[in-house]
Amino acid sequence: MNKSLTFIPLNLADFKKYTQTFRTKLEQIEYLVENKLVVQNELEQNKNIGGNNNALMLEMVDYAENEIKKLGGKPEKWIEYPLVTNVHDFNVRKESMKDEGRLLEWVKWLLNNVEPPVEENEGIKKDLGWSYNDRVLRQAKLDCIEQGKEYVELKWDASNLDDDFVDHLERQLKTNTDLL
Repeated sequence: MNKSLTFIPLNLADFKKYTQTFRTKLEQIEYLVENKLVVQNELEQNKNIGGNNNALMLEMVDYAENEIKKLGGKPEKWIEYPLVTNVHDFNVRKESMKDEGRLLEWVKWLLNNVEPPVEENEGIKKDLGWSYNDRVLRQAKLDCIEQGKEYVELKWDASNLDDDFVDHLERQLKTNTDLL
């Protein structure tokens, strides 16, 4: 998806219009939830001010909540697997995922959502390193916001995966029989 989820609408009409531009229900839900959280944050900061601006914000929150319900509701957690960004964190989580019987599917999920970003400058492509894809980064952000956790460090780590980590995941998939 190339469209920005962070477009903050100025009025309800823009909010409705922009929500409809996303192709999938999940993208619409992500956009609605993110903007609802932003607006609720603004409301919290402005709660003593009152006036028309707060009424508009409440309208936008109500619209978002109703649309989210119509679209099937938001998931309990945006990301169903633990998001790890280095070999150490992977090894810490590995045993619990194995005990749950989900180690193989977790490793596959991690690898399927890692991609090498490529920057193109004047027709020359340059590999910048590994990163989780945009969907995982957005969903990790929503999980952090809803759980009251800090997102900046996680985003940095998830956007700057080193080769050793990706190689480790690939080796786990190819050689590690305890994934089964």
